[in-house]
Amino acid sequence: QVPIIETTRSEVTGVVTQQQIENVPVPTRQTLNLALLLPGTNTDGSVPRRVSVSIGAGGAVSQSAFLVDGVTNQQSTGGDPRQDFPQGGIREVRVNVSQAAAEFGGTTGGVVTIVTKSGTNTLAGEAFEFFRDKALNAMNRFEQANHDTTGAPKPEFRQNQFGFTLGGPLVRNRAHFLVATDATAVDQSIIVNTGKPALYSAVEGAFPNNQYRRMFFARFDSQLTSGQNFFARWGWERDNLTCQSCGGTLASTAGSLVQQRRNSLVLGHDAVLSSRMLNEFRFQWAPFAFLNNPSEASNVWTDVGDFAPARFAEMTPVYRFPSLTYGTTSNKVQIETWWEFRDDFSFQTSKGGNHSWKMGVASVRAPNTEDLTGNPLGTWTFSTDQPFDPNNPTTIAALSKPTQFTASMPAVVHDLETNLFQAYVQDSWRPASNLTVNLGLRYDLQYGSFNQSMDLAMFPKPLPFINPSTRQDHNNFQPRLGFAWDVNKSGGSIVRGSYGFYNGVVRNGSFGTELANLLQTSITIRNPSYPD
Repeated sequence: QVPIIETTRSEVTGVVTQQQIENVPVPTRQTLNLALLLPGTNTDGSVPRRVSVSIGAGGAVSQSAFLVDGVTNQQSTGGDPRQDFPQGGIREVRVNVSQAAAEFGGTTGGVVTIVTKSGTNTLAGEAFEFFRDKALNAMNRFEQANHDTTGAPKPEFRQNQFGFTLGGPLVRNRAHFLVATDATAVDQSIIVNTGKPALYSAVEGAFPNNQYRRMFFARFDSQLTSGQNFFARWGWERDNLTCQSCGGTLASTAGSLVQQRRNSLVLGHDAVLSSRMLNEFRFQWAPFAFLNNPSEASNVWTDVGDFAPARFAEMTPVYRFPSLTYGTTSNKVQIETWWEFRDDFSFQTSKGGNHSWKMGVASVRAPNTEDLTGNPLGTWTFSTDQPFDPNNPTTIAALSKPTQFTASMPAVVHDLETNLFQAYVQDSWRPASNLTVNLGLRYDLQYGSFNQSMDLAMFPKPLPFINPSTRQDHNNFQPRLGFAWDVNKSGGSIVRGSYGFYNGVVRNGSFGTELANLLQTSITIRNPSYPD
């Protein structure tokens, strides 16, 4: 069918429908990737492995806004989506490509809003299993080259994606439930092929790079009275990848073991106060944890700031040759907890609805603690390829012509904050039956997020010209103006336009870098002696 044209919105939006969510194949089972079905979207290549959808003119994932059930679904450090949800628990995905109304902030790009499913009076569900095996795969360039030179068989690959959805009534017409699970388990390999087996055969070949992702979703809805609804929903996700950034000329030790734990609890209350007034309240508690270890390390969770010797024991020095990189010192733990309160109030000024007002306030507090072990063992860079076998100390001792040695130390802990206050008011006014004017004003305050409390006395040398306590940005008033004009009053030709100020949230990853630069010593020695 020809899609219905929205005649009263000045912003450019599109909707991924329930039918598309159910039937369009998504290899990663990450629902947000369905936003790429719509024009004005693209992928941000700087985001590895995670959802990389970039919306509108922002140019990066970090400058788009992602919301689920009316609350924020973003990490404070990088701005990328914090959590995925089972596709069976998603009702709708709306993508606002540009010209966002005043109710949306924290973005200079676009907005993706997701609404989750609730149960109905009918008990219904589904179960699925999607299976792939190496017999269905062609060899890629590296695998084919490895096969041609060594006779190695096609690498192992087996993928299972499975789950179920079940929803129904607890009390007919009054209380309903819905649960959904989604899991992906991939047994796969990466191929290390330097093109110089005479020098690096000890580290070439196929290596396991297994991955799994498990998601669970549960939602409870209750019709408290004829005009009041309550819902509670819980999202849970676990993600594990054996070796990120391995393969090709990067050895199986050159990447990192990545583990992520994501959770979110959201409570919502909707109150219909009259035929023209609605109030919506939302609360979110969302803890997130990230662990990055050397790729061949044991699969053990580490606490932030735990710098016991065992944590460093699995690191190796890094050796970089023109055709091979071996070793890694990747090691990071990050813990973040997102607290969010939000209230929105809507009303119409007359029964005819000439003015539709909406206003709201929100408060967000997202403390983030992370550590960086640095690079205590160092990285050696060599100008020429030469024999290298990590299991043969003789070849390591015989290396020559290093051009650079780099290291950093000691390990540090960062305590970062993202604190936001948001307020807006907007009016959708219809001065004529074929003309809608959208007016709005938004205010965003980000505070305590710029290392304002940094104590300069903790640094070994005085830092002139720096007074972090004066860092602030209190003037972020953002007027918004838009219109939608139905030219022929038929819904066939619509002219839209808008103007406004848009302020993006400053991601606190950059302020963690400031602390690391001041607390960690970076060492660079050009043309060093070797091995000392």
